[in-house]
Amino acid sequence: MLANNICDLEEDIKNNRFTLPYYIGKKYAIWLFNALYLIAFFAILAAAALHLLPKIMLLALLASIPVYKHVKLFNKKQIKSETFVISVKNLVIINGVISAILCLAVFI
Repeated sequence: MLANNICDLEEDIKNNRFTLPYYIGKKYAIWLFNALYLIAFFAILAAAALHLLPKIMLLALLASIPVYKHVKLFNKKQIKSETFVISVKNLVIINGVISAILCLAVFI
């Protein structure tokens, strides 16, 4: 949703829609977009370190490679028709990898 709101910021301003990127500005909205991905991967690391998740979950950190590449593309330009799909791809990558590894951990 944040990616969508960043891409639509100019249109939202014209239509008097006040989204988070409107209030914090595009620069900080993009910073938040990046930070949320870092927090997600840090949470996996922390949960494994605290034994809340099995150590095999650390394999999910490999998903950070394609996610990082996608985020770099989004940082360059925020055009809904071209780069919004990046956030959807990242959602599928992160949740797919976590789900697959958790299923693997159950069977191990």
